[in-house]
Amino acid sequence: MLVVVIIIAISAIAFNFLLPILIGSDLSFGTRVIINSYLLLVFSLAVAGLFHRKYLKQIVLISITSICTLTILFAGSELYISLQKKNIVPGNNYDLSTLEKYYDEFRVQCLHPYYIFFLPYEGSLLKKINNSVCSIDRNGFRGKGPEERGKRKLAFLLGGSSAFGLDASSNDTTITGYLNKNQSQYFFVNAGVPGWNSMQELYRVLLQIIEYNPDLIVVHDGHNDASISYKQAKSGYEYLVGTPDSFDALAERVDDIRSKGKNLIDININYRKLLVKISALCFPELRSYISKQMGKSYSQKSAAANLPLREITEKGGGLDDFWRGKAEATAKNYLQNLSLMQAVCRERKIKIIFIFQPYLFGHKNKAQCLKEYLNRYERIDADKINYINKFHEIVVDNSKTLERFYDLYNLFDKYFQDIPGGVIFTDEVHLYDRGNEIVAKEVINTLN
Repeated sequence: MLVVVIIIAISAIAFNFLLPILIGSDLSFGTRVIINSYLLLVFSLAVAGLFHRKYLKQIVLISITSICTLTILFAGSELYISLQKKNIVPGNNYDLSTLEKYYDEFRVQCLHPYYIFFLPYEGSLLKKINNSVCSIDRNGFRGKGPEERGKRKLAFLLGGSSAFGLDASSNDTTITGYLNKNQSQYFFVNAGVPGWNSMQELYRVLLQIIEYNPDLIVVHDGHNDASISYKQAKSGYEYLVGTPDSFDALAERVDDIRSKGKNLIDININYRKLLVKISALCFPELRSYISKQMGKSYSQKSAAANLPLREITEKGGGLDDFWRGKAEATAKNYLQNLSLMQAVCRERKIKIIFIFQPYLFGHKNKAQCLKEYLNRYERIDADKINYINKFHEIVVDNSKTLERFYDLYNLFDKYFQDIPGGVIFTDEVHLYDRGNEIVAKEVINTLN
C-alpha cells in the first residue's frame, strides 16, 4: 500500500503541474507522447509494486528519488524565473512578459458600492501592490493626483485599460504622463480603470470627478462597450445594454441574495475550477513560462496563415440581423452615456472632449502589429472584429450630437512609417509607450 500511495503522490504532482497547460492549450503530438509515456511509466511502477514484492525497496527508492528530483527541478526553475523577473527593470525596450507581474494586481476587479467593480482602494493593500511601474492612490488615480496640479488647469482622462495605461513601462509613459510632459496648460490626472465601460465612466463623472471642479475632462474609450457586449451575448447572457464586465461572475455568487428559498452557500462544487485553482499554487512562474513558450511556438506557426484578414474583417461585414441589432443598441447606449456626460459638464461649465480610441483591426497598415498580436494570442476572433468595427461605424455616423468628438480608430495608419518596425499595439487595443505618446500628441491638438 505504501507503494500505491507514493505512486499516487507522483501522479498528483505531475497532473497538478500539467493541468493548467493542458486546459486550453494546443499541444503538439510529440508533447502528448512524452506526457503519456511518463504517466504510463508511473502506472507500470504501481503495478510492479503490487505484484512483485521483492522489488518493493527498489520501487520505493525510485519513487522517492523521482519526487525529490522533480521537486528540486521545479523549485529551482521557479526560483530562477522569479529572480530574473525581480531583477529586470522595464525600460523603453521592455518585454511584455516582464511587465505582466507589475500589473497583475491592477487587473483585479474589486467590488465597489457605486461602480460595481473598481481598482483596489484599501490603503494597506495599495502599499503592497504599488510598484515602480504602476501605482495608484486611494481615489483610484494612477500616478500623480489632483493635489499636484500646481498652477496648471485641472484635467482628467477617463476610460478603460488603455486610458489607464496597461502595458506602459511606467506612470510617466501613459497617455496622461505624456500629456503632462508635452504641454503646460493642463495638469492631467489618470482616471482610467481596466475593464470599465462608458456607463461606469458616467457614474464616476457624476459621483467623483465633477467634485474636483476640473477645467477639462477627456474621455478615451469605445472598445470596452463593444467588446463586453459581444462577450456577454456570445456567452448567452441576456443582460441589459451597458452591463459591466464580469457581471456574470458576480451574479453566479450573489444573485437573488434575499431569496428565502435559496441557500446563499452554494454547495454545488465545480471540481474542474477547484482543481485549476489548487494547481495555480504549484510553480506558477514555471508553469506560466512553459505555457507562453508553447503558445509562442503555436502562434508563429499560425501567423502566416492568419495575416491576410482583409476579406474576413471587412468593416461591418459578416453580421446577421441579431448582431447588427446588438451593435446598434450598444452604440445607442454608449452615445447616450457620452451625451449625459456632456450635459453635466455643460451645466458645470467644464470642457469635455470625447476620443474614440485606436483599434488594431481598424487599421489598414497592421501587418507588423498583427505579428506581435499573434505572438501573444493564438487565434483571431473575426466575428468579434466585425462586431467592433460595426459598432464604431454606427457611433461615428451618429456622433453629431457630441460637440467635441474625435475619431482615432485608425490613427496609426499615418504614423507607422515613423515607428521602428511599425509596432505600436501590444494587443488589439493596448499600446507600447510610443503609441501612448502619439495619442497624447493628438489629444493636445484638440485642446485649443
